[in-house]
Amino acid sequence: MPDILDPAQMGDDELNRRFSGLERYVARARGDSSPNFDAEVDLCYLYRELEMRNVRRERHVVYLANHARDES
Repeated sequence: MPDILDPAQMGDDELNRRFSGLERYVARARGDSSPNFDAEVDLCYLYRELEMRNVRRERHVVYLANHARDES
C-alpha cells in the first residue's frame, strides 16, 4: 500500500498524484481477499483534502470577483 504523508502539507500536484495512485491501488485490491481498510481510509483523507482545496479555490474566485466589483 502506498504511504501517504500529511495531505495538508502536499502540493496540489503531489496530492492529485497520490490520490490517483491510491485510487487505482484500492480498485485493484478490491478483488483480493485481503482487507484494504487502511488504504480506503487514506483515500478518504486525500479526497477530503482535495475537496476542501477545490471549495476554497471556488470561494476565492467569488471573493475576488466581488472585491473587484466593489473597487469599481
